[in-house]
Amino acid sequence: MARQGKPGLGEAVKVALAVPQDSIHYWAEHFGEEGIDFDGPYDRFGQQAMVFKDPNRLQLELVFDEQADQLPTWNQGTVPAEHSIRGFRATTLRLNETEPTANVLKNVFGFEETDHTEEARHYTTDASIGGSVIIEEGEEKPSANGRGIIHHVAFRAKDKDEQKAMREKVLEIGLNPTEVIDRHWFHSVYFQSPGGVLFEIATDGPGYAVDEDADKLGQKLILPPWLEPRREMIEKRLPEIDA
Repeated sequence: MARQGKPGLGEAVKVALAVPQDSIHYWAEHFGEEGIDFDGPYDRFGQQAMVFKDPNRLQLELVFDEQADQLPTWNQGTVPAEHSIRGFRATTLRLNETEPTANVLKNVFGFEETDHTEEARHYTTDASIGGSVIIEEGEEKPSANGRGIIHHVAFRAKDKDEQKAMREKVLEIGLNPTEVIDRHWFHSVYFQSPGGVLFEIATDGPGYAVDEDADKLGQKLILPPWLEPRREMIEKRLPEIDA
């Protein structure tokens, strides 16, 4: 029941998902069968891509990525395993000034600028998942928070030591990260990027298996300790899920 958001400057405005390189024909047909409007395929810094919007008007992009062919797949979904989404590929940031945020990407997270156009710059790492950030230059226009708006962009730290090192680099740049916040399943540090986008540094662990065995995940509602006292109220408000 949230109001419709309008993306503006200082925000992440698009999420890209990696799919196998030879899946373009499948996805074009699939979107047609489902009545989903899309644009593409088009060139996205040397890779083919399609863009569409989810029901909340969030921009989503499929990137037909050679690396995705080698990534694990899920074989129990409605999309054939050989064409299925393998994970996050990228996000697009829309900023007034690109260089201060690019400095964070380079010096904190290890990205490098690998390509550019008149409107956008492409920063990458060698990570097979999430190894791409695009920064677009934009103009100020009316915007509003709400559904379809990306709240923050999370970057991965393998453990607390790596997270601490990243946080220290953020401080050295002159930004103001939070202290480490215990999220029960992982630990987080947040800071406002120079362009206005909220960034998170999140650890891999301890992971979702702290509450239950891996083969039992998803079979019951798990809450973090600080929400456990409100379990009855939360469960009453949740919709029924048909297995």
